[in-house]
Amino acid sequence: MENNNRPVVLIITPSLNASDNISGISSVSQLLIQEIKGYRYIPFIIGKKDAEKRGLSWFFRLTSAFVRIWTVKQVDLVHFNLAFEPKSLLRDIFLFVPVCLKRIPLVLHLHGGRYMNRQPGLFWKPLIGFFLQKAHAIVVLSEKEKSFLQTNYPKINEGKIKVIPNAIVIPEIRMEEKDFHSDLSLVFLGRIIREKGLEKIAGALKELKDQNVSFTFHLCGAGPDKDWFMQMLSPGLHDCIKDVGVVSGAQKQAVLQASHIFLLPSHFGEGLPVALLESMAHFVVPIVSSAGSIPLVVNERNGRRVSSASEIAEAVSELNANRDLLRSLAENAHQTMREAYSIPQFTARFKAVYLTVHKNT
Repeated sequence: MENNNRPVVLIITPSLNASDNISGISSVSQLLIQEIKGYRYIPFIIGKKDAEKRGLSWFFRLTSAFVRIWTVKQVDLVHFNLAFEPKSLLRDIFLFVPVCLKRIPLVLHLHGGRYMNRQPGLFWKPLIGFFLQKAHAIVVLSEKEKSFLQTNYPKINEGKIKVIPNAIVIPEIRMEEKDFHSDLSLVFLGRIIREKGLEKIAGALKELKDQNVSFTFHLCGAGPDKDWFMQMLSPGLHDCIKDVGVVSGAQKQAVLQASHIFLLPSHFGEGLPVALLESMAHFVVPIVSSAGSIPLVVNERNGRRVSSASEIAEAVSELNANRDLLRSLAENAHQTMREAYSIPQFTARFKAVYLTVHKNT
């Protein structure tokens, strides 16, 4: 029998379905609901579906969300997901203010964004400061993000900033199940936008093709720049590209199981990409940039950090020529996930934050 006496958490999130919204926030929200016991979650969906146009239906749905938030009752705590992105900040302030006025205990869960690693303008900084000051607890993804907040927003009480990295369900697979001697399989998994380093990926794939490296590139995801990216890949690369589309569940598992290298040369304000963690857990070697909190996960023992198309191509060529190195990095990538990014640590840390906020407000 369900225990209806559990504390109720209103979780504000873009989506709970990766097919509707390719977002690490959506994945983490779903994980919280599934894995944290002792609380009853009520999802409050806000945001645009990836395939949705900003038309009348989107506008009315957004407007209704601003009305609905005022009618929320009998909630013990609000888990408010937020990225430091202009559109998110402007949209979400209209949900955040009612929560503050209702005096509901509030956990602000930050997920990177362009203003998490660089100074915002005169308008954005006080807006971000308002979010930070009103929250009862602030969850960030790394010590790097905590340090950034402490340096740039010194009025915020250091004690309410908690570091909880994203986590994933570690798949029960063995290294022997992956073929490290077949033609290389590369994968991009996530929202297809230019800021993810798509131009660098296209340049690197062209260099690899010119070097006669045999590979398949799996493009998994959706986004506003997909057509542009496919056009960049079109000259001479058609036979190497597999446009898989949005993947989830068993299909995602199959793609990652078949892949050797994960590409994310992002120049975006990354938080801690769930796609990166998922790929590493599947013995996939990351070749990534140093954006956001990525350097705290990826190092020379478990992957490669790059800054240009040529460096991507060089790293891929190195691993193609040295399959023992590829295998070693893949094993270390999986071990990194198992040791530091598994569910038990994640749920214990969030339960502690919830308990502290609930008791002290």
